[in-house]
Formats: sequence, C-alpha cells, structure tokens
Amino acid sequence: MEKVITMSREERDARKALNIPLGADVTFVDMDSNPDKHERKTAGWTDDQVRNKEMSEIDQMIASAQKVVDSLQQTIQEQQGRIADLRLIRNRKLELGN
Repeated sequence: MEKVITMSREERDARKALNIPLGADVTFVDMDSNPDKHERKTAGWTDDQVRNKEMSEIDQMIASAQKVVDSLQQTIQEQQGRIADLRLIRNRKLELGN
C-alpha cells in the first residue's frame, strides 16, 4: 500500500526548489512568521531568554568565560616566553656557527 502524502502547494514548491524528495521527513520553519519581529535583543538574547535565566546562572556563565580568558592569557604569556627563549637560542646558534 502506497503512503499518501498531503502538503500545501507552498511546501511542494519549496521541496521542488530545494530538491527535497516528496517522501523525505523534513520540517519547514517560516522565519518570517515571528509575531514580534521588533523584540529587543541584548547581546543576541531576547528579553524572554533574559527573563528565564536566573541571575546565579548568568553569574556562573560570566565566571566560566572569565576563567577561559585568564587561561588563554596565561597560555599566550607562556608562548611569548617560549618564543623569546627560542630567539635567544637562534642567536646563540648564529654566534657559535655550524
């Protein structure tokens, strides 16, 4: 028994334009259907996302990000020291010759 596929003309046209087989299981999301297109965003977060996040969770996210920055800064300092040491070694090699 063959499965009957029902869909709107818009979906059928979209599938055809995107080369999606008629039997493929896909979900179309209409990005223009957002009822409140002018909702304010702060750093990419909507007001609903901000409201739903506990202050302690935000503080934890800040602390975690700060730890990453501190670690990266330490790594950069260590690598800069390594580069300086290698330059000293290179210069000594030039002084010593082959």
